[in-house]
Amino acid sequence: MKQKNSLLKNLAGGLGRRTARLSFFQQKLLLVVFLIPLMLYCTFLLLGGAKGSLSFSQINVPIMTSSPEQQQLNKEMIALNKYLDSLTQTAEGKILLDSLYKARPTLLDSINEWKDKVN
Repeated sequence: MKQKNSLLKNLAGGLGRRTARLSFFQQKLLLVVFLIPLMLYCTFLLLGGAKGSLSFSQINVPIMTSSPEQQQLNKEMIALNKYLDSLTQTAEGKILLDSLYKARPTLLDSINEWKDKVN
């Protein structure tokens, strides 16, 4: 890593020494001479002018399939959700639910996100 940094510093120092002899106008002209062809080439690639050029496509979200495993998971998640809802009915259930919140604070959020995706 140190060799790479020193190599880059040497390269930057050499370029700095070479361009130090040029006037401000010559430095700007040199910059423009290198940047314009680069911009034109990038535009050419983006517009699809070259074989194998860049292409853009829409990102598709896979549809959830209803395989037997997925249906079983849905049933289990619904049963878990009913159980968690029933915990709020009793004092012991509320204590258990509070301890669950403390132990796994994001679990119930994950279950709610899952329900939103299924529905």
